[in-house]
Amino acid sequence: MARYAPAGVAGALDRLSSIEDFWATPMDIVIVGTPSHTPCHLAREAARRGCSDLLEKPSCLAIAEYDSVIEQMSSDAVLMTAI
Repeated sequence: MARYAPAGVAGALDRLSSIEDFWATPMDIVIVGTPSHTPCHLAREAARRGCSDLLEKPSCLAIAEYDSVIEQMSSDAVLMTAI
């Protein structure tokens, strides 16, 4: 399991040294549990890299953000769900 959290995040498990290392890790699914302003960006990036997403709610703050994630998911044939 690959885990990445930015420096300074309380309780973070810094197993990888950078977000680039995280994205370079082969994976099929990404679980996104981040502050409300970040999940859409991470979900789009995961889809772009062929990973399905499990997003913690709220998954996006605006309908337009959510629509952009759905568009990326559709073009890359990956799945998304929110918990």
